Amino acid sequence: MPAVLLPGEPMACLTAYELLAGRAVRRLAGRDPALPHPTVPAVTVRKLVSEIGCTELHRVRRTADGLVEPVASPHRPGLAGAVLADGFVLIPADSEGVPAGATVTLRCFDGTSL
Repeated sequence: MPAVLLPGEPMACLTAYELLAGRAVRRLAGRDPALPHPTVPAVTVRKLVSEIGCTELHRVRRTADGLVEPVASPHRPGLAGAVLADGFVLIPADSEGVPAGATVTLRCFDGTSL
């Protein structure tokens, strides 16, 4: 029986589930292990900062003009940022982040492409 241990801090738990445990659960269920969130291209309002060597999940919301902005740092504990977020952007481990005005892939939390 596989077991996945998740961190106790809520956002770390959500991120670990999205990137690791959810993938395993979907694979064991015979489903596609990829992230199930619909994706849409989006443009950043400001830079999404990331540490080289770490894949980071930045929670973002859509502004009235359709751009995306971070709602909280990926290192900030708590669920407040997740509640405000429309989705997330994954920053790869080999990146220092994404500059303002860059096109990113927004993964939507609510199952729609906004």
